[in-house]
Amino acid sequence: MAAAAQIDADLQFDPWAFNRRPRMVSADTEIAFSDASAFHFTRGLSPKLGRKTPTPEWALSDEKLRQVVIAYLEVRFYIWPQPGATYDDRIAAIRKASALRATTYREHVRTMLAAYRTIEADRQQKFATEIQNLDTQVVLADRLVEVVLHAVYLSYRLNYNSVQVAEATGLKPPAVRALLWRLRKTWDWLSTTGIRPPHGGRGPAKKRQEGRCHEKPQG
Repeated sequence: MAAAAQIDADLQFDPWAFNRRPRMVSADTEIAFSDASAFHFTRGLSPKLGRKTPTPEWALSDEKLRQVVIAYLEVRFYIWPQPGATYDDRIAAIRKASALRATTYREHVRTMLAAYRTIEADRQQKFATEIQNLDTQVVLADRLVEVVLHAVYLSYRLNYNSVQVAEATGLKPPAVRALLWRLRKTWDWLSTTGIRPPHGGRGPAKKRQEGRCHEKPQG
């Protein structure tokens, strides 16, 4: 009986377990709206809200996510990784290719800005859109790896929709949805074949790959 009485005496009521927590801005917290506006916090959403497809397996694994993102960016920049290359080596090659492409985009932007002043008024709106798209590519080029990882993290681990991800990353909502679709296709290829997907579109890498397919086997 004495032991039971001692246990009862040690038990305490936990208000956080049974009472509703006060709102962030309230008399209980003594936090004003002016104070709350300066706070930085990220609110995760329910995975059931707005999710038409299940969260992919690779998006919840850091190792698989690394494989998917690196493979996707290598295909994007037509990079063939060297045998035995580490993740750091492959990311360095991606950053180098991204920087070279950004230089090309900057030249295009300067050329288009010069031409913008001389074209007809009815074409200026379309021209301005193209310049804006190129300028976005230039801005993202120096942090493309981080932007892709950020988009995946917000989409699949915090359950943000494409509009929210676009606001946080600087992308457009359609670009966010296209990026996630390409990453899913990259994982489908990796998980099925065990190798990185081939280069898509037309370009030097595509021609090299087609040439390899038509080479006669040695011996």
